[in-house]
Amino acid sequence: MAPAHKFLTLDALRGLAALGVVAWHMGDLAGWAKPAQGFIAVDLFFVMSGFVIAHSYEDKLRAGLSARGFMALRLIRLYPYYLLATLFGALVALGLGEMSLQTGALALALVLAPMPAFGRGAQLFPYLAVAWSLFLELAANAVYALTWRQWTLRNIALMCALGALLLIGAAFATGHTDLGWAWRNLPGGVARILYGFPMGVLIWRLRRAGRLRLRSNAVLCALATLFLLYAHPSGALALPWEVFSILVLAPAIAAFAVCAEPPGPLAKTSRALGAASYGVYLVHWPLIAIVRARFPDSEGALPLVFVAAAAAAIFAIAYAVHRLVDEPARRALMRLYRARAARGTDARPAAAQQR
Repeated sequence: MAPAHKFLTLDALRGLAALGVVAWHMGDLAGWAKPAQGFIAVDLFFVMSGFVIAHSYEDKLRAGLSARGFMALRLIRLYPYYLLATLFGALVALGLGEMSLQTGALALALVLAPMPAFGRGAQLFPYLAVAWSLFLELAANAVYALTWRQWTLRNIALMCALGALLLIGAAFATGHTDLGWAWRNLPGGVARILYGFPMGVLIWRLRRAGRLRLRSNAVLCALATLFLLYAHPSGALALPWEVFSILVLAPAIAAFAVCAEPPGPLAKTSRALGAASYGVYLVHWPLIAIVRARFPDSEGALPLVFVAAAAAAIFAIAYAVHRLVDEPARRALMRLYRARAARGTDARPAAAQQR
């Protein structure tokens, strides 16, 4: 049997995109290192997520994995690090005096539910603002698990078309595409996941059918990712370019990335970038809050060497937590899941005999 495909180029791009989000949220402190449209990294994440979920789970669903089992596996993968990051974000926000303790909001956040604050423009997750995309991704996962049999190529194309139309409408109604993180712009975030996730599934279906044969190069894919995050014209072209980046560039980069693997010397780096990417995305928010509190009177960019050192520190912390805490926690939860699944399998024949 051929070894499972690891898609290391996707791992590398996910890590690069996560670091792009770090620089984006550093804002003026990052100076010219801030990517002009770093928020579009999320759209690349959504496309990658659709591809990886279809690649990893569609055959399992076809073989009998239930939607409940699928969501249990997704929560085992995502929740431990999310829990740590949310608690850390709450401690940082309280310690810096940025907000008082809102017990209801924290309780909801701990079960991956947004804080209800309709009409006030509040963030969905006040203690970990970036969690909005994780919330939408899990919602997309649940819909996929429940309806995957209906995900024909025709229906996938219809979902992508609807998502694109809704995104274009939201973009021109609000004047930007950085949408989804607050109640006031949540419909735009829904449009982003409605387009990106099915597009990733479509890319997987085409690749599996042998219809996605692109001549690609991992290094060029990395450069294209940087172009996606940093290229941004000004004036009247700005908004159309953002929409084009989401609807065309992000899925194109993902499609080329799944057709390329990094050269041997870069394989280990690509694997590390992928392993740390989820943690980087989650923990950078409270860590950047600490950096901002350390330089409250800064009127402009910090020295580039400091920005690079801060990004490297965030990456190192995220990777260390991944290896020392997140991975052991997920292994323990997987043992419990398998033991429970085995007990359920053993119980079914006995129940049949009793009947």
